[in-house]
Amino acid sequence: MKPTWSTACTAPRQSIMNRPIKEPSKSNMESMERQYTAEDAALRRRREQYMQQEAERLRAIHGTREEKREIAQKLASELDTLISERKAQESLEAQENRRHALEVLERIKYEEMLEQEQKEAHRAYEEYVAEQNRRAIAERRDAQERARHEEVAEEKMQPSFFANHFMKSTR
Repeated sequence: MKPTWSTACTAPRQSIMNRPIKEPSKSNMESMERQYTAEDAALRRRREQYMQQEAERLRAIHGTREEKREIAQKLASELDTLISERKAQESLEAQENRRHALEVLERIKYEEMLEQEQKEAHRAYEEYVAEQNRRAIAERRDAQERARHEEVAEEKMQPSFFANHFMKSTR
């Protein structure tokens, strides 16, 4: 049975081999020689370093006693310099840590002093506000007392409406 659909509508895919070759960019062409010399020099340096290491290994394994002693002295001196550098670095770090710790302590003391001053100022302000409130309450109480006394005095001075109208004898 034949398929009902067809691939005749789609264009055939071109082979990658038939594509035209692109010209290299101008910047690649200009830097190609520099890049080649830089990579070649790096490879040469690596090769020379490897050859030196290999020669040192062979000298250490198959060398004379004097060569072995020289290598041991060289390694010992390198180790001593590394140890002295490490000690110097550790002492610098210790000094830096002490200086940092002192700065932190000074900062903490300063912050505590500021906190204490703020607390004292807040306490003084609260006392001031409490005193003002007590004065205001006392003044209000005194004003109420004065008003009450004035009212009593005023009532004593004025004739009583009840006494004038209802306590009269009608006979």
